[in-house]
Amino acid sequence: MGANLLTHLFDQTVETLAEKLDLYRQARTDNGYDPNGGHITVTLHTFVGEDLETVRSQVQTPYCDYLKSYTPLLAGLSHSRGMDINVSELSEQDLDALTKLVFNNMFDKGRVLFGTPESCLGLAQELYQIGVSEVACMVDFNPDVDLVLQSLPHLNRFREACAKLDSPLMGQTASNSSDPIALKLADNLGLGAIDSNVSGAIATLQRRCPQTLSGSEFYQQIQNQGIELDLSFQGIEQLWCGQGEALGAVKLPESVRAATGYGTHPVLMDACLQVFWASLPGHDDPQNGATRVQYLPVGLDELQVYSSLGERVWSYAQLTSPPTAAATAYEGNVQILDDTGQLLVEIKGLRVQQAFAAEFATEAKNAKQPTLYPSPDYLLSPVVVSDRLRDYIVHHYQDLGLDRYQRFLPQLEALSADYTLQALQQLGIDFTLGQRFSTSAISDRYPIVPQHQRLLGRLLQILQERDILQSVGPEQWQVQTVPTVVDPQAAEQSLRHQYPDCVAELDLLSRCGQSLADVLQGNCDPLQLLFPDGSLGLVERLYQDSPAAQVINQQVQRAVTTALEHCPPDRAVRILELGAGTGGTTAFVLPQLAGDTPTGVALRHHIEYVFTDISPLFTAQAAQKFAAYPFVTYETLDIEQEPHLQGFETQSFDIVLAANVLHATTDLQQTMEHVQALLAPGGLLVLLEGMQRQGWLDLTFGLTTGWWQFQDHDLRPDYPLLTASQWQAFLQKQQYTAVEVVGLDPKSVSQQAIVIATHQQRLEPKVIVSRANHQQGNRGKPQEAIQWLQELETLPIATRHSRLTDYIQTQVADIMGLAALSELDYQRGLFELGMDSLMALELKNRLETALGQPIPAVAAFEHPTVTALATYLATDILGWSMTAAPAEPLADTPTMKGQTPQILDQISDDPLTAISQLSDAEVERLLAEKIAR
Repeated sequence: MGANLLTHLFDQTVETLAEKLDLYRQARTDNGYDPNGGHITVTLHTFVGEDLETVRSQVQTPYCDYLKSYTPLLAGLSHSRGMDINVSELSEQDLDALTKLVFNNMFDKGRVLFGTPESCLGLAQELYQIGVSEVACMVDFNPDVDLVLQSLPHLNRFREACAKLDSPLMGQTASNSSDPIALKLADNLGLGAIDSNVSGAIATLQRRCPQTLSGSEFYQQIQNQGIELDLSFQGIEQLWCGQGEALGAVKLPESVRAATGYGTHPVLMDACLQVFWASLPGHDDPQNGATRVQYLPVGLDELQVYSSLGERVWSYAQLTSPPTAAATAYEGNVQILDDTGQLLVEIKGLRVQQAFAAEFATEAKNAKQPTLYPSPDYLLSPVVVSDRLRDYIVHHYQDLGLDRYQRFLPQLEALSADYTLQALQQLGIDFTLGQRFSTSAISDRYPIVPQHQRLLGRLLQILQERDILQSVGPEQWQVQTVPTVVDPQAAEQSLRHQYPDCVAELDLLSRCGQSLADVLQGNCDPLQLLFPDGSLGLVERLYQDSPAAQVINQQVQRAVTTALEHCPPDRAVRILELGAGTGGTTAFVLPQLAGDTPTGVALRHHIEYVFTDISPLFTAQAAQKFAAYPFVTYETLDIEQEPHLQGFETQSFDIVLAANVLHATTDLQQTMEHVQALLAPGGLLVLLEGMQRQGWLDLTFGLTTGWWQFQDHDLRPDYPLLTASQWQAFLQKQQYTAVEVVGLDPKSVSQQAIVIATHQQRLEPKVIVSRANHQQGNRGKPQEAIQWLQELETLPIATRHSRLTDYIQTQVADIMGLAALSELDYQRGLFELGMDSLMALELKNRLETALGQPIPAVAAFEHPTVTALATYLATDILGWSMTAAPAEPLADTPTMKGQTPQILDQISDDPLTAISQLSDAEVERLLAEKIAR
């Protein structure tokens, strides 16, 4: 019948009402009526005055009394909230609290017209945007009659503001209404705005966000929470904050305006994104100080630039995920506007992940002398522990499902080969019988990006293992069997039906295998495949939920608790986990240490478990995941660097545990020396490592540069993993005793296995350097900086500049969390690569420490490439006379790796001779980079 609609906002939000109105319009359409023809009226309790807080005080008591007198309404409200409250049985005190809660909720969330004409326009704007035709103002909650009469002029101001223009919905002006208190909604709801210098859209956003604070107050708040920004990065002048949203007036700081060459200055963009912090719940919480959590950006869905930014803009941030204090991650959108409300830049799906402010604390601790810990002579020997593990596996082999998993693995390998073949065919490689080609020829022709050269070689080996290719010389191949056209997806679906418990492996392999060709050519980020949108869930499920991971992690847990069986009740135990990552192994070990087992009862009050990883993101997430275990602490540690320089005491841990991490280091011997430095004499080393080449690992984790970063070719010629016998021989050579290897197959050690060993040698204690000093680049002493500079200044100018450039490259890679320098694209600006203001400040601090000279906080912004920054530091900070501009650093290539400084020296001293010695590709690269500058 095409009826009109009368509704309210008492127990629903504007968003909920919008969904219902869509259904209403659809119903009109379905029944042959114009969907926009229905008249929609929303009834709202109304009281408009001159001052917001005065209005609150005037209406709170009568409105709460009104609610008390209408208990069925309160009962319905409680039921809609999922509660079962018999309002009539509430005490007077409880009823007062409940009605006050309802009042504050409706007042603060704008579900009533209580306030000033200006503050009420925000709600009117929202209702207009969802298609409401009319607002009916109700004053039936018995406020004082004189107050109502006094408020009518203010209500009329509101009515006039809404009646200025015709309503597009109704085709008539609101002033034509016969009811003086019925308000038609018009297009120009910004009339009467707070700030006459900005548009109605900006003014409406200001009213939506009632809490205001100055930029200096905001930066003081975040400084109190552990994040300190230099004045050059403080672009927010004023903030308006609401629930899950914030509006900021942002201006480019004076100190960075001189920088040229930017379409949009990165400092201004950074300040606009800072507004997103203000939209998070508890951003202004003064409690907990620097220990409260902060949030790091981990990804975004879409960035759209409509126009370049001026020196002053507005940034509006709004959460799209629930703004609850218990959340560990948030998602939202950021819109950057000019004074007229025109949209300049839009960022959708911005995601931030929780991290603790303590991870970024820059307060240095004083260096301390090492503590001598007693030898853990109570530990059971590796022989005893390994015998227990083997006995358990033999007796529970079928119960654990290991026989089934051993049948699954060959099929998983076959699927990996199918994905490999599919990817190479997608690249266009010809597999005609007898066809010959070299690895380098494939790399050059298709082309393969430099960081995946080793991966390409391994993929060709996989096809050799399937008898498709035959090796006919070093990196030379011949097609031995013409492969048939494969459909990996069909094989994968079949495996899913056969092995539903192995879905974690199949999910990861499918996601990576289907994009393998794009990864090889640099068109797809492998980290996005492994950690989609910054989520750790995909990898975490593999490490915790796959049948093999569950069994092997249980065995690691059993190795640790078995070794501790004879620990004296009053003995403190220190356990260190290296590269703990997502905590897949940790999740199995901690419950046993803290549980009701005999070992757990004896030890849980005396255990110190240190969870470490190179990434603060992993340690921050672990702190939340394992919050129920108070004996766990969380630290960042790079095991490839000296532990004592990172604040870790030598020979201080009874057990060192590392699961699937040590192979991902550059030099395994050096890494094991650092591990040994942490392990107390007689302490137990427990490693979980892969023991053979596995194609499905190469197609997943092998897509990352960390998998292939090993340089110890005498130990690992072409693959990162050692076999069981190689581990035993290697550790025995490193003076480890009683080295035992336990696999999941009682007949042979294959796939993953546990290595258990002890080391008896006592090392010379070393002075502990604070973690803060380590993070400053390990050049904390002025004398060291002086000596380093003196040595540098004795070198030829080009070599000197090259060494300084190399140092900056190393620091940038470390600050940005890059596993290797090869991940750093030297041709792009630092901020294009992902550097932000916090990272820029960290780089400034490190360079100041290294050079012994103050450096402006905006140096990285004004000189945003590694080479430009090196040249600036050389000329403006160190005063070097640069007779010629140094060449841009060359990215590593098979012909150029490690040769950049020498080539630059030659070009500086004798250009013609140097150029004649370069290959055509090298000359072409140098010219291209020179032109690019």
